[in-house]
Order: sequence, then C-alpha cells, then structure tokens
Amino acid sequence: SPESSTLIFNGAGSQSIASSTFNNLTINKTSGIVLPTGNLTINGDLTLMAGTLDLGTYTANRSSTGGTLTLGANTILKIGTGSEYPANYVANNLASSSTVEYYGTLPQTVVGITYGNLTLSNGSSNVKTLSATANIMGDLLINNGASFDASAFSLNVYGNWNNAGTFIPTSSTVSLNGTSKSLTGATTFSNLSITGTYTGYNDITVTGNTNINGSYDASSNNATFEGNFLKSGTFTSGGTVTFTGTQSQTISMDAGFTNTGTVNFNGTVAPIFTGITSPTLYNVNLNNTGGITPVVGWNVGGIFTVANGVTFTAGSYSYTFGSTFTNNGTVTSTGVLYFNPASAVTLKLMGTSFSSTGLVEFGG
Repeated sequence: SPESSTLIFNGAGSQSIASSTFNNLTINKTSGIVLPTGNLTINGDLTLMAGTLDLGTYTANRSSTGGTLTLGANTILKIGTGSEYPANYVANNLASSSTVEYYGTLPQTVVGITYGNLTLSNGSSNVKTLSATANIMGDLLINNGASFDASAFSLNVYGNWNNAGTFIPTSSTVSLNGTSKSLTGATTFSNLSITGTYTGYNDITVTGNTNINGSYDASSNNATFEGNFLKSGTFTSGGTVTFTGTQSQTISMDAGFTNTGTVNFNGTVAPIFTGITSPTLYNVNLNNTGGITPVVGWNVGGIFTVANGVTFTAGSYSYTFGSTFTNNGTVTSTGVLYFNPASAVTLKLMGTSFSSTGLVEFGG
C-alpha cells in the first residue's frame, strides 16, 4: 500500500515502472529515462526533479482531484500515442526550462496550461489540438511531421517560435512576448500580437488582425496582412510586405514602419490609414482599385507605381520620391510632391490623370 510514502527513482541508468499506485512519486535522475510499462496512479504529488519521464502509451493521472505536478529545471516529460498530459492535478508547476513533448502518432489533446518549452512531434495529418489558452514561457517547437491546431484559443509565447511542421491557426490569437527572440518557419496566423522583440526568418501571413506593440523585424522575407495592421511599436522589413485589400483594413503607417524592400497595396477595398509621422518606404506598388488615401506624407526611396484603375489621393501632405515614378492611374495632390532622385530616372506623371494644386518640385 502506498499510504503516505514517497517513492524516489534516482538510478543512474534507464528505469522501468510497472503499473502501480503511488502516494507521491519523485523522479530525480542525472542520466537515463524512466519508462512506465503500465498506467501509473498517483494519490499525492508527481515530481520530476531531474531527468526524463517518457510515458509512452501509458498515463500518470492522479486518482482524484488534488496535488501538484512539478517539472524541475531542464526536465523532460514525453507523452506518446494513447497517453495524455497527467490529469487531475490542481497545480502544475513547470519550470521555464522544462520541456513537455507530445509525440504521439495519433491525434492528441494539448492541454491549456503554463508550459516551459512545448514540443510537438509526429502525427502528420493526425493533428495535435490545443484545448484551452496556453502560456509557453520557453520555446515552441513544431517538428517536421507534426500538425498543431490552436483552435480558438490564445497561445502566449515568451520564447522562440520554431515551426518546422504545420501550424493550423483556426481562429486563435498568438502573442509573442519574449525579448530578442526569433520566429522561424513559414507560418500563417489568424490573429497575431507582438509585445516583445522578434526577428522573422521566414514568411508570415496573418489572416486576421495584427497588433505590434513591441517590435518585429521581418528581415528579407514576405509578410502578408489580410486584416487590420495596428501598431504602437516598430515594424521593419527588407522584403515584400503585402496588404491584400480583400476586406476593410486599418493600417498604421508612421515613422515606426520602415521597409527597404517592396510594399504592395492590393485588392479592391480601400484601406483606412492611421499615423501622425511619416513612414520610410522603398518600392511601393499601389494596386488597390478602391483607392489609396494616406493621412501623412511618405518618404519613398525606390520605385513608386500607381496601377491602372487606381487613385492615389495624396492630400495636403508632403511626399518625397527618390527614384522612378510611374502613374498609370490617377494622382491628386494639394500638398507637396518632391522628386529628388540621386541619378537620372523616368517620371511618368500623366496616367489617366495627374492633378496638383499644391507644389510639385523637381530636385536631385
């Protein structure tokens, strides 16, 4: 009978545990793995102080609600096919450097708790699905061959985002909250919030709303935004940024927005701009037939193109253009249009229409 005892596994090599009932079970191994050969029942606490507990196909649930599940620093809990995250513990204390890995080949439920590192492996089209809001204090890793569905929940990540598999956003909100972290692996998000500082190393697409209160550097990759793009922080890109314009979009375009690649304004629904300071842009393609009407002046260092059927309403603001200017549509201005290339370029002002009641200045 387990009564009030605590059983400690601390052997130097791998150890197996037959199907048993324990009061408190503690694993404290400097090397080797603990491998159950049957289901474990815990009446008290389950503590992993050091080492790895690989549940395989078995469980380590508490017999009734209560107790604490603890994962110490650098420990690993592995959950395989047919297993589940240990259930019925009222407290889950997981060190930020600990790791929980769901590695089953059949569908698995990823419980909504506060993890250290979370790793998802195997399964292919057998999806691992989040069951509630989760916090990841360390890194999220979706391995090649794994699919992770965040469903309609919030996923708050404080470490690196590593997607080598498939992330299914459904209607979730992903919040990236770490400092000097990275986003790797091409990923489509539903809603994305960035309160930390992240560098992106692959393409991203956001089908819902984007909020950047921290900073995001997209590097030379593609970033596509289908919903609102709101920010009080900074967004930097050397790649291609596309606002799809397939629905109403509010776009924060100010001094915190810097692009040295290309910005595309596509679609048929005119965006709503916000901002009180001027963004720094390079190549700009205005393709949105609903029209483009900024609320601040723009500094454009590269090629600026207004497509056929597009109206660019510059308003009373000041714009600087540093390279080729091609108007195949309609341009109107009551402010300043300053053409200041460093070398000879082609300026095509008269497309369908070009009208200025302000100042047009040619420098360079």
